[in-house]
Amino acid sequence: MQNSNELAEAARILYHEFGKLGIKSLSCGYMFIDENKLKQTAWVTLPDGTILPNFIDFPPTGDHVLNERYESWKMKQPLHVCTIQGEINTAHHQFLSQHVPENVAKDIFAHISDSITFYGANFSNGYLLILAPYLFSPDEELIIVRFARVFELTYTRFLDLKLAEAKAREAQIELALERVRSKTLAMQSSDELSTIIGLIYQELG
Repeated sequence: MQNSNELAEAARILYHEFGKLGIKSLSCGYMFIDENKLKQTAWVTLPDGTILPNFIDFPPTGDHVLNERYESWKMKQPLHVCTIQGEINTAHHQFLSQHVPENVAKDIFAHISDSITFYGANFSNGYLLILAPYLFSPDEELIIVRFARVFELTYTRFLDLKLAEAKAREAQIELALERVRSKTLAMQSSDELSTIIGLIYQELG
């Protein structure tokens, strides 16, 4: 994984790999929690296994389903399981519909059955989320947790790479600024201004 846009593809692969293992999901993907901004960002699949090309932002809390899931993540539990149906199910998705794009509510929420089970396999930055039509077996739950752990290692490496790239870029900028600064301080006359401008153009290029 080289950039955040590939998280959508990671969600698609997740959906299909679960399918190969007999783990049926209505939708699945990765949720990333930002406690400072009080939001979570989702990269998820549609019920047919295709991906949403863009991420979705919505609150980490707000109703009892989200509150319990968030508390499980805070407590660093390996897996959170929650089954809802009837009015609670309807109310939960009505709440989410207020915070997501209309097409998401139409393409995902409209296909939700009366009873649904949420599986959240937690990792340090968020959790792997599965919307399932029924309860999984203990063995299947262990598989989900294993997927989350492997993804956490991959995502941590991705964040480390992004940080290293950002630091390298900042060092490059500082070096360019220093070259321009040194040339400016050494300038003896206004005639040299064109040289400075040329240097700036060169550094920006």
